Amino acid sequence: MRAVRLVGAMGTCFWSLTLSACFGSSSAGAPGSGASLDSGTGADTSAAHAAPESGTGSSVDASAGDAAAGGGSNVATMFVPDDMAGVVYRYTVTPTADPIFSTSISVPSAVSVALSSTGELFVTSFAGETIYRFLSPFGTPTANGTITGIGLSTPSEGSAFVDDELWIANFGASDLVRVAFSAQGSASLAGTVNNVAECEGVYWDATSRILYVSQAYSTGINVQQYLVAPDHSVTQLTPIMAPNPYGSVVTPWGELFVANPVGQSLSRFSVDAQGNATANGTITGNGFNYPVSLSFAPWGELFVGNQGTGAVSRFTFDSSHNAVPNGTFQTMSGAAPNGAGNGSRLDWIAVYPGSSGTEGGVTDSGVAADAVSE
Repeated sequence: MRAVRLVGAMGTCFWSLTLSACFGSSSAGAPGSGASLDSGTGADTSAAHAAPESGTGSSVDASAGDAAAGGGSNVATMFVPDDMAGVVYRYTVTPTADPIFSTSISVPSAVSVALSSTGELFVTSFAGETIYRFLSPFGTPTANGTITGIGLSTPSEGSAFVDDELWIANFGASDLVRVAFSAQGSASLAGTVNNVAECEGVYWDATSRILYVSQAYSTGINVQQYLVAPDHSVTQLTPIMAPNPYGSVVTPWGELFVANPVGQSLSRFSVDAQGNATANGTITGNGFNYPVSLSFAPWGELFVGNQGTGAVSRFTFDSSHNAVPNGTFQTMSGAAPNGAGNGSRLDWIAVYPGSSGTEGGVTDSGVAADAVSE
């Protein structure tokens, strides 16, 4: 998340503790054809990595792993990319306990993840140019090659599945890259959406068929909206003016939340059927420290990734949709205040239905997890 990274210098501590020491909660109550094999990328099941001293509906969620309309499975998996450490951390999350670390996946400059409808995990790299593929992401992640030669540049940022295509914020080239897949899983360039300056976060709302793209440095500072037709042609809608926007997510009840790391807050918007947005307040507190990415769990709880600390803030919502702080927990990503770091930096977190350590994301009820749209 480039804008936050450039605000200032930051120090980072990297966790190499026992599991019981890695997840502290601040809550007093419940915490709440282009594919090529890369045999050097795989899963590391150790509890933590050693590291240099102090361093975004209803289909598939791709950068902030959106939940279904609340009240779903009470177990989910959260992926936490850390581009400086070159790893994706994986946790099992539930409504009433601290997350449980399950494994880490080594990926150079990992910045965002997206889960396909077939259950394959795609990891984009902040270094650009390459996408890494993994089978069995909920069980034992297995490298399934890479995707290159599709026009990605440095840096790449958020990603999301739009129907069956993977769309990536190609920050370095100011466009969105669309990747299509054959029936055999081979990847190819399907096209681009051009002139998307300073693109960072990408969130797909399958219900409205609107793609939200945050433009953290653009004139006016906005979240650009695109209405995506079934043939994947796009119509640009009125942009939403939002302060320093990064991750975004549509809530189970239809509001749009946008992370504002500089303002240490989330902006709320009511959006009508034509994409017209009305400001609807903010969410603050509960450990916010450069909040950059956000994702809903299947049961309707919001997880917010803080780049300033490497911690995740949790919120539940009452019957009037007021945010209720539900504690925080420290991930293995270290503190990165103001966007710089020494070996560790939390990026685009994503939460998907299904528990870690099971093949295919099997939920506690024994039903395979549905892919959720970002």
